Amino acid sequence: MKKKLQIKLKSDLCAGSGEGLGSLIDTDICYDNFGLAYIPSKRLKGLIKEAFVEYSDWAKNEANSEMFERISKELFGVENSNNSCNLKIDNAYLENADLIEDEIPKIEDRYQKYVSKQRIINLNTDIRYQTAVEQETGVAKENSLRSIRVLNSGETFFAIIECETEEEVEILNKCVKLVTHIGNNRTRGLGEVECKLLDIQEEPVETLNYVFEPEKEYEIKLVLKAESNVMVSKQLSEITENYIPGSNIMGAIATKYIKENNIKDFNNITEEYINLFLNGSVKYSNAYITEKNGAVRYYPAPLSYSKVKNKTKVYYNKMFDVNETDIQLSNFGDKFVSLDENNFVKEVQTVEHYHHQRPKDLSIGHVASGENGGTFFQFLSLEKGQYFMSYIKGKGKYLDKIIKYLHNNEILRVGKSRTAEYGKLVITSVIVKETMNITKKYNKFAVILTSPLILLDEENVQFAKNKETLIKTLKRLFNNENLKDEKAFIGYSEESGFNAIWNLPKEQVVSFAAGTTIVFESTEPIDLKEKYIIGERTNEGYGELIIYSLDGKSNSSLILNDYEEKIEKNQYSKLSKETRKLLNKSIKKVIYEEILENAFEIVTSNYESININNTTIGRILLMLKESKNYDEFDKNVRSIKDVKKLENVLKIIENRNNIYSLQSYKDYEDGLKSVTAVIQESEKEKFLLEYIKQFFTVLKIMGGKE
Repeated sequence: MKKKLQIKLKSDLCAGSGEGLGSLIDTDICYDNFGLAYIPSKRLKGLIKEAFVEYSDWAKNEANSEMFERISKELFGVENSNNSCNLKIDNAYLENADLIEDEIPKIEDRYQKYVSKQRIINLNTDIRYQTAVEQETGVAKENSLRSIRVLNSGETFFAIIECETEEEVEILNKCVKLVTHIGNNRTRGLGEVECKLLDIQEEPVETLNYVFEPEKEYEIKLVLKAESNVMVSKQLSEITENYIPGSNIMGAIATKYIKENNIKDFNNITEEYINLFLNGSVKYSNAYITEKNGAVRYYPAPLSYSKVKNKTKVYYNKMFDVNETDIQLSNFGDKFVSLDENNFVKEVQTVEHYHHQRPKDLSIGHVASGENGGTFFQFLSLEKGQYFMSYIKGKGKYLDKIIKYLHNNEILRVGKSRTAEYGKLVITSVIVKETMNITKKYNKFAVILTSPLILLDEENVQFAKNKETLIKTLKRLFNNENLKDEKAFIGYSEESGFNAIWNLPKEQVVSFAAGTTIVFESTEPIDLKEKYIIGERTNEGYGELIIYSLDGKSNSSLILNDYEEKIEKNQYSKLSKETRKLLNKSIKKVIYEEILENAFEIVTSNYESININNTTIGRILLMLKESKNYDEFDKNVRSIKDVKKLENVLKIIENRNNIYSLQSYKDYEDGLKSVTAVIQESEKEKFLLEYIKQFFTVLKIMGGKE
């Protein structure tokens, strides 16, 4: 069941990110790659849990204590347990933030300067300063000045909440109302909020109706968007992988299957479940980085790829002999490449996060040392907004059972902390096609592992970790013992995992790393498929390899290109009202900045010819403060009896018309005209009065003339 959590800011709020901004800001808020601020869901979940504890302490009695204990375990989970809880919370954003994020890159170039990350951050935030005070003297302590960025009061944020039952919704309704303060310094005036749950009108699900023939082989291509940061690390690591393992994709789908079929434990497992998720009948590939449109499939770069040390975009492929002797080659890095004639290259973006677990003793209102139950966490995750591509392969009779869980806008939750802040993937594209086992003839080719490969030795006793076993396995796979292996670029990695049904970690094993490359040559043409899957745990994304033709190629120089997706720009009139509102707010802020710049430029360049004293300057600034509109201000100015002073003042005020020549003003005016609107007179008057105010303020700073 989905609900929307509404959070109204009744005071300024700082949802701290744990980071600062150099010497400018000591405590910064959370915002995404576009600059849109958010309230982290881990913070929200923790506060709701605290509210639940308070509510249950007040409401429970002998008759309902078991009910509260059960709901607590179901909603919030059990500490040190690997079972997922029922309560899932997304980060809280301004309404329709996802639509704004989608449209920002599409805004026409004329307006792009108004939606830079830093400008968007500054739209709804301010900076507060504070110092520590010596108790004895009442004087600020030396070097104690601190700055904190805050979200401005009056804004409203929304977060999607999911739970399982009406009973849980009823409890959550009461708990969220008890959440009245969020974030840093919430006992010192910041973070006062008003929360409540709202209903959501869920859109009908468009299932993919595909007719599978039971014994034919098919593949389902999925394009997945990271709607939140994603952390998919090996068992005890706090550093994410740079891809989403097939085991995580499989686990997310298995979770949906388990829930629908009410599978509680290992004794409950059916033969169908074994076929779909355990015995390798269905293979779930790793999800590697891709483009938004899913047009390019990237793979981990072959270990034969190298870059020239201390140079950018100069690469060599050591599958071929590198004849240059005066160059130094270094590792290519964790990049992904397309392995086709386009030679596209792409890097995965990661982001670092900091979290504190509150002490178990809730009377401690701050982060405490580990002995009191407080713990500091530091995570590296895949950055939100990136797209990944995965394939699911198997016979039609199996894929027919899972296709109902795969449709556009379906959510898959993967990795660590997937019920709060991390691990939310949304399916943006689903394409099904029949697998065609087409072969081609090769004389010279490279075998490139596009995922880690787990192999058993020839006795099927130990896990293989030597080149010879891998080469023998490949020769048997290609049914050609006479293949000559010319070069080999071998890497190793350690694989682990977790079995949710058994609630136990999987055995840690050595694998041949993705990118491992072996060059073969055949005396006679050999028929090979383009892709193979071999080895152990192939249902989890392991053991995929690709055949890379080297026939007719000899040049070791490697040219890699960045993929350029053509983005169709939207004119102002084609933007949504939410994006226009944000754009207009930013343009108006720039107008005020340019007013100050223009006023300063005119005053400084014409200062010698301006003849007005400090008394008159102060009088004009007071008139500006007390006037409700421009007409009232004009009337007050004309009440000046000294004719010479009046002429000097009016001459200065005439400069207000410079505002019409400011580029930001023109952009704002033209944008409104495109949607058959105009700048309101009241708003225009504010701009004019602001211009006059800044003009006289600069004069005051520079000093008037007697």
